[in-house]
Amino acid sequence: MGLLHEAAARIVAHLRARAAGSHPIQAVLDRECARQQTALDAVNRQLVAGHVFQPEDAVHVIAPLEPYECADGTVQWVEHWVYPSTDLLMFQGGVFPYGQPEKAAPLPWEPRIQARLAAAGHWLAVAIAPRLPGWTQPRGQTLWLTPAAKQLGLQPRKWEQAYLQQFKEPHPDLGQRAWHIPVDAETTAVAEVLTHLVIVAEKQQFPVSPDDRDAALQWMQPVVREGLRRLDVGESRQMSQDVLWDVFLHLVKEFDLPATPWGLQDYIKTTARGRVKDEKKKHAPQPHESWLDPATGEKRYPDAWAAQVIGMSEKMVTRRKAARGITTEGLLETEMTALQREYEAKQQRKCLRERGKAGGMSAEGFKKLCQRKKKPDGTPDWEAIEAHITQREQKAEAMALSEDTPSLEDQRAEWEARLAEAELGSDEWCDAQDALQRLQQPQRGSYT
Repeated sequence: MGLLHEAAARIVAHLRARAAGSHPIQAVLDRECARQQTALDAVNRQLVAGHVFQPEDAVHVIAPLEPYECADGTVQWVEHWVYPSTDLLMFQGGVFPYGQPEKAAPLPWEPRIQARLAAAGHWLAVAIAPRLPGWTQPRGQTLWLTPAAKQLGLQPRKWEQAYLQQFKEPHPDLGQRAWHIPVDAETTAVAEVLTHLVIVAEKQQFPVSPDDRDAALQWMQPVVREGLRRLDVGESRQMSQDVLWDVFLHLVKEFDLPATPWGLQDYIKTTARGRVKDEKKKHAPQPHESWLDPATGEKRYPDAWAAQVIGMSEKMVTRRKAARGITTEGLLETEMTALQREYEAKQQRKCLRERGKAGGMSAEGFKKLCQRKKKPDGTPDWEAIEAHITQREQKAEAMALSEDTPSLEDQRAEWEARLAEAELGSDEWCDAQDALQRLQQPQRGSYT
């Protein structure tokens, strides 16, 4: 096997030995922790006193591991412990989800195994997470970010981007990103860790030996077959073999920052099912031809035909027909056109509402915007609404890119001046009022 397989085997062996209490690295860590106890006490006192934690306040304990060399390259690694972890900071600030009384305090130390692989003039950095504090692995935790952003008085989208960005920063020694791989020391197999390494190596254009790639594909095949079993095609080895390479290419292109040790397997299963469903749609029989309604002489279309034209499922078309009281087979052309317009309007409204929400617009604010922007016939003017939301997004991006962001007092004074100058009930007046309401929310800062 190649360098990646050897690195995966040694990572798993180290984690299992340490979990069993038989690894000498623990003595090194205990000695380093005791030596830095004064620094730990100082950080704790600052947190208790309400001091805002800064990255330079962190206490680091680094224990080097024995390097490995083979014909394909070298692996250098250290076990890196950081105090306090992001979890502890969230707990100290009472930020969701740690604001709940029943939520236990997080572990005070955040461990990592940082590996640096070198082969043929290329470098690859990975960070192994042997345990999973909730906020140390992104992506799977993004659903927690919106409540935390509201509690901090921040815009959810910007808060999420700022939080995830720290996991994508370049490694200080390599000048490139350090990829995070979560591992369960008791259950994760060497082949699964190898698959993680092969995927990130392909992303980083790091040399991958054919043996390592074949071993990763061999581990993926039963996972793909398990995912297809829910589609009644899982027993077909040929089906899983056909999908396997497409799933692997999709992983290299799209898979990023797994949140849990089983996140990779779940992603593979979901991707495999999606590939099979897409293939079925390509070869699905076309709907029957339309026919003339004998009573009206108007064209009538099958439900499957209407579903394909409108862009919704056939089951949804059936439900919409029942809601409209249509009991006949198929849909008249006028009925299908009306259903299509209604569906497109709802989709457009949903899309604009999500964009407004991402930009900090409340549901009530979006509702008022729709009431202000209407056509003469009383229906919402979606083009004007979209233009207004786009303008808000451009202003927000300009403020985010500004190097000298004004203080809260300056922002509040600016919006108050705009509110005084704008005409009552106008778009500018409503925007200024919304901005002032956001600025009045408690600003507790951001934890990184």
